[in-house]
Amino acid sequence: MKKLFCLCLAVIAVLCGGSGALALSFDNGNAVSYAYTLAADASWQRVSDPYLPAGTLCKSAPIKGAEDICYRGGRLYVADALNGRIVCISLATRETRVIGEDLLQAPAGVFVSRGDEVFVADPASEKVFVFGRDGGLLREYPRPADISFGADASYKPRKLAVDSAGIITIVSEGNYDGLIQLDKNGKFLGYTGYNNVPVTLLELIEDKLFTKAQKEKLFRKIPLTFANIAQDEKGINYTLTQGVSGDALKKHSVGGGNLLGAMHDELNFCDVSVGGTGEIFAVTETGFIFEYDISGDLVFTFGGYALNSERNGLITVASGICADENFNLYVMDKERGIIQIYTQTPFAASYHAGTAQYQNGDYYESFRTFASLCAQSSGAVFYAYMGKNQLQLHNYSDAAAYFKKAGDKDGYSEAYWEVRNSQIGKVLPYAFALIVITLLASFAAKRVKRGRDKKKPPVKNRFLRDMRFGFYVLRHPVNAFYDIKLGKAGGVLSASVCYLLGALIFTVNFFFSGFLWTGINAAAKTPVLYPVLLFF
Repeated sequence: MKKLFCLCLAVIAVLCGGSGALALSFDNGNAVSYAYTLAADASWQRVSDPYLPAGTLCKSAPIKGAEDICYRGGRLYVADALNGRIVCISLATRETRVIGEDLLQAPAGVFVSRGDEVFVADPASEKVFVFGRDGGLLREYPRPADISFGADASYKPRKLAVDSAGIITIVSEGNYDGLIQLDKNGKFLGYTGYNNVPVTLLELIEDKLFTKAQKEKLFRKIPLTFANIAQDEKGINYTLTQGVSGDALKKHSVGGGNLLGAMHDELNFCDVSVGGTGEIFAVTETGFIFEYDISGDLVFTFGGYALNSERNGLITVASGICADENFNLYVMDKERGIIQIYTQTPFAASYHAGTAQYQNGDYYESFRTFASLCAQSSGAVFYAYMGKNQLQLHNYSDAAAYFKKAGDKDGYSEAYWEVRNSQIGKVLPYAFALIVITLLASFAAKRVKRGRDKKKPPVKNRFLRDMRFGFYVLRHPVNAFYDIKLGKAGGVLSASVCYLLGALIFTVNFFFSGFLWTGINAAAKTPVLYPVLLFF
């Protein structure tokens, strides 16, 4: 009965969370969550467990009201907004110390630079504070005094990140202009990053027809503000926007654009973290964890929502996530005041080794690694990496086959382009010879038939005449319409044959068009065959 009860709770949690991860069974107090990835047809597919719960932190002294978490050099830094402090936890000794307890009001964001300086975003104080290794205050960054910042612009720092040059990128509460950037001295450098505002068809019509006075009376649409920010070792910013789908997670270019493009994400992402080799980890408020590769392709999703069951590995309300250099994940459970620890399994370690090998140019080893992963658990991203490796090894036919299994149309197109170029180079001389022969034969035929072009007798068969009438419709549609209306052309038999030919052409085009044009594998086309057969 207990297992059945847990199963029911897990199913309810998934339905409420709207995610593909599924927490099902329990073992010695630890939740063992089923992990999923995306298949070639964008459906959820079960994979081996990439991460397992490895314990908790702060269970004896919970940190209630924690808003953010950051990892640096073997230590975790937690923004304890409720108590106005930063809690520093040593992972080696489990010792804790407090930073800024008498100065901070309600810190919401924390970031530790490469020089071990602790940057804290405090929206209640409307400042960014910087503390040293010993916890002493080094600097403060109040509201920028530059005119270009804007007199009405909001400055309530909530999240932040700092690159190696000391440039501070801030997510400000209520600021819709983008990410705020300050230099080391607090000088305002400008805004970067943006969220697009979708424009509806009605708004386009209003923009063309309404006067300026009428437009001013309409409600102004403003972009959504960013909810969180992370930064990789190269200084590239990653942001989260809540309440949107397909564009919630962004990897910003120098110009502020999104390098990831459309991807599978969630509406309630609350935090994002970047691994040492470019892996992207994002967590939802309901405790589901998503791992993406450096290109934004979904690799794993796992975790779960703790519904009336406080178990290691299940989250009540998540508020932050960070990863260390060994791919250990630390997720802050704001409701319970504890930090959940997840450690990678050999399966995930193999995946990370394969991506590292690919980035380092070890394509043979990387291909072998992903081939072994596919033998354990198939997934679109694994086949895609096999295709990438074969593409780098100039095995274009094999690369196209793997990209097709992965449902990667862009990769398949790139591989197919190389295959086609190779084939064109082989058949081009024969093609030129055939064209020359055809032109000579056509010229000779015209010389033989010259002067013999006589008017052909009219076709007496009504059906054949109606079928030929179709070509007349293409050239003279208005005249053909009146001929059909007056009964001079057209018939039930010829119309029926045209419908059947149309259905046949559609069927042949659908089932025999290549993956390059349709982006659909043959297996995915099979279910469509049944209604087509019923039609015939």
